[in-house]
Amino acid sequence: MNPKWLDGHQPSLVDIMPNALHLLGGTLAPEHDLPTWATQDTTQQIIVWLIDGFGYHQVQEALARGLMPTLGRILKTRQGHLEPMMTVFPSMTPVALSSLMTGKFPDQHGIVGQVVHVEGESVDVIRGPLPDSLKLESPGAALLSAQSNIPYRVVIESRLRHGALTTLLHQDAGQIDTFVVASGLPVVVNQALAQQTTGIIYVYWSGPDSINHQKGAYGMEWTAEMKWLDLCLTELLATPRPGAWLWITADHGHIPLDGALSYNDFRTHWHALPELPTMVGPAIAIDLDNVSAMENFLLQWAPVPIQVMAVRELWKQGYFGSSHDPHFVSRLGSHVLMPPSGWYWQLNHEKSLKWSHGGQSPDEMTIPWVEINLGGHP
Repeated sequence: MNPKWLDGHQPSLVDIMPNALHLLGGTLAPEHDLPTWATQDTTQQIIVWLIDGFGYHQVQEALARGLMPTLGRILKTRQGHLEPMMTVFPSMTPVALSSLMTGKFPDQHGIVGQVVHVEGESVDVIRGPLPDSLKLESPGAALLSAQSNIPYRVVIESRLRHGALTTLLHQDAGQIDTFVVASGLPVVVNQALAQQTTGIIYVYWSGPDSINHQKGAYGMEWTAEMKWLDLCLTELLATPRPGAWLWITADHGHIPLDGALSYNDFRTHWHALPELPTMVGPAIAIDLDNVSAMENFLLQWAPVPIQVMAVRELWKQGYFGSSHDPHFVSRLGSHVLMPPSGWYWQLNHEKSLKWSHGGQSPDEMTIPWVEINLGGHP
């Protein structure tokens, strides 16, 4: 493992919101400038559309197959461009979305996995319930926008409106618009654009992630999803909006899976483990006193080699951010049990995934950043 994506020399997911706020006149200066064509003097609106699981390599594949003709046409003109960028580690939805919202790495906003220890309890950041003490440790986009008097709205699926992660990321319910079915997404976004002629509109869509997990990429449903995304983009482009820009990105990519490790089976052999482990991508984190004993046991029990790595050492090497300050190490445990790429931990074998994410492979870590001028050519 080599956290080269955190070398401090290239834009990443954490730079998107600070750059959007800066272009709209905010006081927060981004740490890295995005390769944007937008300028401060002409930009009035920015739509940040995060498509869950829509990794850079899948965007390229969709374009190569001709599944996104509208996007392909735009990228051949001066109306839009596509750049690869890095997400954060672990490359998981709650971690990455927290980084997008705050403009900070996980070691600063504190959401360092999907399941973390808080006040002695294991808390699933997506499924909840969340204790009152668990909050973003850095200001989110809504607060940063308010501090600079920049209007800010959120567009998400109705089923996610009262979810734990939505509550964590978007405390102001008055800023949230929802849609019920997929076809409603461009309708609601266009309504928000018409009603809010300046500021940021954040849009979230989960479709590719669900398909990748359950069916895998590049099959029939994935193909249909790519075509729908392009149709959605076509609708968003139907009305020219001078001064408006669309930024499309993702939280992570996906890789195909070879197998799974059952945590419940693991518990029957290694006693005194919590019912729900902390989850760091495809790995689990546990409190461990005897590393040698664990390594010897895993050699006998696991069908594939499992690395036992100290969380503090990973933190010092920059896997959770660039500050190297293990302030939230207690939220994980003392050691990470990391399977090889293509394997992951799950509670049991009842529901196997086809593809997944969370690790540090290029497919998981590389995400797209698409910029499109909604007013036409610059």
